[in-house]
Amino acid sequence: MQRHDRHPRLSSPLGFRKQRIGEDRVQPLDHGAERRGPHIARIRQGVLHHLAHVPGIRAEHDDAAREIDGFLDAVRDHHETGHPGRSVPPELDLHGRQEGRAELAREAHDGGDRRAHQADHQHVGDPDRTVLCAQRYLASLMMMRVNGVELFTRHVGRGPLVVVLHGGPGAHHDYLLPQYDRLAQGRSLFYYDQRGGGRSPVERSVPVGWREHVADLDAMREALGLERVTLCGYSWGGLLAVLYLLVHPDRVERLALVSPASITAQYRDEFERRFAERMSTPEIERAREELRASGLRERDPDAYRRRAFELSVAGYFRNFADAKHLTPFRVTARTQQAVWSSLGHYDLRPRLRDLPSRFPLPPSLILHGTFDPIPIEGSRELAGLLNAQLIELPVGHCPHVEATEEFVAAVDGFLQRA
Repeated sequence: MQRHDRHPRLSSPLGFRKQRIGEDRVQPLDHGAERRGPHIARIRQGVLHHLAHVPGIRAEHDDAAREIDGFLDAVRDHHETGHPGRSVPPELDLHGRQEGRAELAREAHDGGDRRAHQADHQHVGDPDRTVLCAQRYLASLMMMRVNGVELFTRHVGRGPLVVVLHGGPGAHHDYLLPQYDRLAQGRSLFYYDQRGGGRSPVERSVPVGWREHVADLDAMREALGLERVTLCGYSWGGLLAVLYLLVHPDRVERLALVSPASITAQYRDEFERRFAERMSTPEIERAREELRASGLRERDPDAYRRRAFELSVAGYFRNFADAKHLTPFRVTARTQQAVWSSLGHYDLRPRLRDLPSRFPLPPSLILHGTFDPIPIEGSRELAGLLNAQLIELPVGHCPHVEATEEFVAAVDGFLQRA
């Protein structure tokens, strides 16, 4: 993949110097030491010393220091604000942050407790856990300004770059973790929270329709210096990748689509019907009633929120007991509704049929569960239109959770690596 030379400025909330993407060096001085305190400073020093003896970790001390500083600042921010990676509270758009009702985020039975959607994999409680996370993957966290909005980004791994698109719309990348990070072997993964979701909130006056999401993705591609981009899209992120291909067919290197959202409004309506049917099964209804009668809300609010979240997404899984392995998240309803409204009564098939006459189709992989409430028939049609490899697994909507090894093997075998 060829690279451009133009790189816009980035702004970072994580304590290190502002830089342009592509710069090789960052000041190694620990400018955040004073606000992090002596305890965190000792952790930093110990981690850097340990990394010098860990095989496979890059040896450049300055780069390691930069990434450790970012990680430790994220930990500090989490303890101070309850929201990792930002030094201000996340509730910037209080009226807009409602619980979503579609595409893998449903809290109709949770009584509106928003914390049920917060990602618990970020909850770091002791220095040993901090070191363990740092050893496993050194992730660079930054805020990136594109098209007038600030987007939270996370970059992990080394090698050919893959932009990972989370679902929703209006969700955030956290619920793809930790499983998706297993793809960062021999390649680098670039996640970002799409506008209007997660740690990329926007004012209510800012548009968040599908065109804005496509424009943001193209701005990310340019900022990363990529002439053509490899996309790995999950759920709504898969549909976003297809929309991007239709708008910018000359800028896509390859596509990996996991449980992609439907390419027609008709298939989407069928998804709504199937999901509602699953959520009304006797097993799920009984589990919800047991939770309401358990008194767990009063005895252990955190455990109650976790269980309520599991039941809110139970209809996505072949076996809803697997929901306990999904990292909790939340959806901004305004963003979700704006995206679907902007698409209207859409049908992408005519444009997809016309595409090969104008541009060569990129190599594509589609992975879809045969028990996914999103109709697999849509992915079968899409595979034919893209001349894509189609892998069907006997799971629901979350193959990264329900069949992790098969998911990793399939996607890792398709994506380019160093």
